[in-house]
Amino acid sequence: MKKVISLVLVTMLLVTCISTTVFAGKTYDEIMTGINPVTSVFKDVPNSFWGASYIKKLKELNILSGKGDGYFDPDGNVTRAEFAKILTLALNLQDEGDATFVDVDANQWYAPYVATVAGKGIAKGYEDGTFKPDAFVTREELATMIVRGVDASKLVAKETEVKIGDMAKVSDWAYENMIVLIGAGVIGGDENSNVNPQNNATRAEVAKIICGIL
Repeated sequence: MKKVISLVLVTMLLVTCISTTVFAGKTYDEIMTGINPVTSVFKDVPNSFWGASYIKKLKELNILSGKGDGYFDPDGNVTRAEFAKILTLALNLQDEGDATFVDVDANQWYAPYVATVAGKGIAKGYEDGTFKPDAFVTREELATMIVRGVDASKLVAKETEVKIGDMAKVSDWAYENMIVLIGAGVIGGDENSNVNPQNNATRAEVAKIICGIL
């Protein structure tokens, strides 16, 4: 009986010691149960979040960065200036000189990225000569820029048929581009099979879409 009790006590002691041991940044308990409350990149992007893997990948590739203090703000929106930078880095585009938009100061951090995507015909300004760098980019706007900039060989239509319920809401100038990205599986519908073309794209959505063209 004493031997049995001794064996139990020894086993409990070993488990206690092992559970507090850290393996590659995780405790034994985390490894055994698969628990890891956040990714190794951002505090507000748990592994259970649908876009975690995309965000982590783009962070590792230096295409996307956080908002400071270890946060990413996955549900936040992306400005046109920010998307110009993201697309320039993702497609490894070369500098195209100075931006010629009246609202893009050459001293702003985004000026070279706007100049690059504009110079290559990927992004266009408005009739009044502005680019609106601080305006949020919509899903149909980014779809159009992506199709203009990405090699067609990366946007081959998949054989699977995709049904989208709100294609009638897509602007005429963006319709064909949205069709291309939907067909290639780069952009998909939500739980209601809608692509929400007029909605501002979130940071997490942009991460997933960009991963789809790499």
